[in-house]
Amino acid sequence: MEYQPVAIKNTLHVSAIPTLLYYSFTPDYVSGWDVHDFWELIYVDRGNTVIHAEDRAFALNNGQVILHRPNVRHRIRCDGVHEANVFIITFVCHSAAMKRFGNEPIGLPPSVRPLIVSLIEDGMRTFDCRKWLTPLPDAPLGGQQIIRLYLEILLIRLLRIAEQHDEPPRLPPSFSAESRLSEDIMAYLDEHIYEHVTIEQLCTVFHYRKSRLCALFKEHTGKTIISYFTEKKIETAKDLMRKGGSVGQIATALQFDTPQYFSRVFKSYTGLSPRAYRSSLMFDVNNHVKKRQLNAKRTQENERSTEKDS
Repeated sequence: MEYQPVAIKNTLHVSAIPTLLYYSFTPDYVSGWDVHDFWELIYVDRGNTVIHAEDRAFALNNGQVILHRPNVRHRIRCDGVHEANVFIITFVCHSAAMKRFGNEPIGLPPSVRPLIVSLIEDGMRTFDCRKWLTPLPDAPLGGQQIIRLYLEILLIRLLRIAEQHDEPPRLPPSFSAESRLSEDIMAYLDEHIYEHVTIEQLCTVFHYRKSRLCALFKEHTGKTIISYFTEKKIETAKDLMRKGGSVGQIATALQFDTPQYFSRVFKSYTGLSPRAYRSSLMFDVNNHVKKRQLNAKRTQENERSTEKDS
């Protein structure tokens, strides 16, 4: 038998990564304007933000990602009400496939989100990630390469998602009224996140038959009511873990039957166990900002001292 090797075709290639950061923003956080000659990917892990790109402004909410093209002037701010956890990675990529992206939010399915966590985990083990990347002397073998591979896989998955949404379906005239029902259901579930809410309970509250209620919600959100409510509970659990809550406490608070069941559900939605997720969290941006402000203050004081001496 004569073998015929197939040369592997690259859809895209990342050649460098300037920064990799995980930030916790306060509700009133507003960044300065930034512009650079490489790509920037922003993913909102929790909360709601507003993205400014040149003269445009639009929401980037929990579970969404955006890619800023090189040399696009941009900034990010919170909505003034909610805290936000945000993952940011910048990279150099000149592949033609990147033309598909450009300052438009993309929803990230739960199955793709573990790639973000993997980037954070390996980033922490491979680099000192504060501001500029500095390779760590005890970094694991192949750490830099695996970060590039994770990022390339993430970008390819985003390309596939973008292709699926090139032609959004036309919505029927009744969409507005029915979508309001879905929004009301989501608001109700958000308000009762620490309770055990059943479909029957929702039918009573909103005066709809079970089959019709479930069908409308799925039609306008793309999710079942149960999957949406579970996702919201997992997002709340992540927030509670950031604040130091134990698995048992969180499982009880969110009305899961047992801590073991909570752990299984958490892993099915995030790709990580609660313990692994907790270990993936990085430094708080507030401490980072405070350090930068303190360093700037010290620099100013040193400059003043130098001027007096001269």
